[in-house]
Amino acid sequence: MVAFSARRIDAIGDCLNRRGNTTHRSHFSSPDTISGGNTQRQVAVRVEKSRKTSFRGLRLSIRKQCLKTIYDCAIRTCSLESRSLWDLFQMKMIIFDVDGTLCDSRSLILEAQRRVFILNGLTPPPGDSGLAVIGLSLKLVLAELAGPDAPLDQMVSDYHALVPRLREDARFAETPFAGADALLRELSAKPGIALGIATGHRLEGVQPLIDRFGWRSLFSTVQTSCNAPSKPHPGMIFQAIHDVGIAPKDAILVGDTTFDMEMAATAGIQAIGVTWGYHSEERLRSTGSCLIACDMTELRELVLEWLQ
Repeated sequence: MVAFSARRIDAIGDCLNRRGNTTHRSHFSSPDTISGGNTQRQVAVRVEKSRKTSFRGLRLSIRKQCLKTIYDCAIRTCSLESRSLWDLFQMKMIIFDVDGTLCDSRSLILEAQRRVFILNGLTPPPGDSGLAVIGLSLKLVLAELAGPDAPLDQMVSDYHALVPRLREDARFAETPFAGADALLRELSAKPGIALGIATGHRLEGVQPLIDRFGWRSLFSTVQTSCNAPSKPHPGMIFQAIHDVGIAPKDAILVGDTTFDMEMAATAGIQAIGVTWGYHSEERLRSTGSCLIACDMTELRELVLEWLQ
């Protein structure tokens, strides 16, 4: 992050306030107003005033160019493409889990698990057991359900091959929860707000999903199991706040599992647990480290209150 001293910030603010307000007026009177023995002295004074005005204009132009350079450097450093300079000092981020928080993937997950177990000669787990471990990275999910002696690498490969095909079937394709799209678009449009994702999916798994929903442009950072340990390890959070260039106190996580809540607590950020996902309200409250939203309207209110 580019470092700015208080004096530099004041200078930038001063420059911003006066940007575009400088006008270049001629200090010469028309010839018929110049008369008497003081004509030459008057002209000389006016020439000097004009020279000083031109110099001030040049100096302001240089200051503007310096400001633009600082701005461009800050934009590149923070990997943000459409934030004002002031926003960079005020940025806050809301990090969302995906499955069970933003979209309903219950049918896809259970069907993928069922087929993977059958393909590998195993008895599929009960649905409740399959959903209880959602939020962990896939290999940990399968190890929990099938045991450590199962052919986990083959099962992971089978699962990744199945998911794109299942998404083509309307019976199994994920759907956004009611109100999720509107909330994301409202938040992403607010100045100084960045949105992020933290999910147990691989990037190859989550990217087609957010593309299908038209959400790619809404998120400044997407953290997956490809570049961080599984939840509840806080690595995804640390990488997200590093990407955006903020402090932990300026981030909050929204998720539906105890793995999300524990990840947020370990990372030192606030969390909101949503009750429409895969872990019950009782389980979420048992972590003792989160607010609770029972519907999308309540989630919106909690997020807006946190932003204030």
